[in-house]
Amino acid sequence: MPVDRHNRPLALDRRWRRNLAAQCWLWKDPTGWCEAARITALAAQLRARFIARCGNTYSSEWWWSKIWHCLAVAPDVFAAAWSWVELADWVPAVLAGGAHHTGFSHGVTAEMLEDFADIAGVALVRIDAGTRLADFQQTLRTNEVYYYLAQGLRG
Repeated sequence: MPVDRHNRPLALDRRWRRNLAAQCWLWKDPTGWCEAARITALAAQLRARFIARCGNTYSSEWWWSKIWHCLAVAPDVFAAAWSWVELADWVPAVLAGGAHHTGFSHGVTAEMLEDFADIAGVALVRIDAGTRLADFQQTLRTNEVYYYLAQGLRG
């Protein structure tokens, strides 16, 4: 669902109220099939191990194919969207008083974040039930030292 910078759905704005592309893009919506096929082809070419995790096919029912499809069919809505939020994440956030955040999702696993960090070449620290504060602080310090050393070696 496209939202403005206050995390308010574009569909609630008078300007976008009658624009179908500004409404919620439902989970089972297959209209982004062409974009999904392009994502699948690019992923197979560039990151085969990542697309393999989802059966070697990116679905038209998933996040990025819908957003890319919006760009193709409604560039004005795409440009107006500050961010995109899954409706299943937005409703509980509103009910819990957290709707002011500009982006959030419960639809991403820790493993997906690890994969993303690997693709992006960034560090990822994971906090879970087994995390001890002293160990976590040491990991952050070690990562910071590595970061600065790596920058010097590349420079």
